[in-house]
Amino acid sequence: DHDLVRLSNNTEAVTTSLPEDVFSFINIQMDVLYDYLTMREMANSEEGVALVMDCVLFIICNLRTLQAEHHDDFYHDIESSCAAGNDFMRMIDYFDQFIESVLNKYPALK
Repeated sequence: DHDLVRLSNNTEAVTTSLPEDVFSFINIQMDVLYDYLTMREMANSEEGVALVMDCVLFIICNLRTLQAEHHDDFYHDIESSCAAGNDFMRMIDYFDQFIESVLNKYPALK
């Protein structure tokens, strides 16, 4: 469970730490993979690119599966429903940053 947090920029939005928690874990996984591939001098090799693609696909598939399985867990009342909507929008931004980061670290994927 994630506690609701109120943010106030110019508007007040109800959110949780879910997007940050999820993408923190994903970024750690990708950093470990990058360190491994760099240490083995495989980062831009065909085999290394295949491992990165497998990892990214695995992450995407698991995010989709977990979201589908736990979708209803986020809607208890109006406040948690608003937080879920705001969180999902932030997840989109984090996902875009994730893909951009992968493409920057592995130019062979472009």
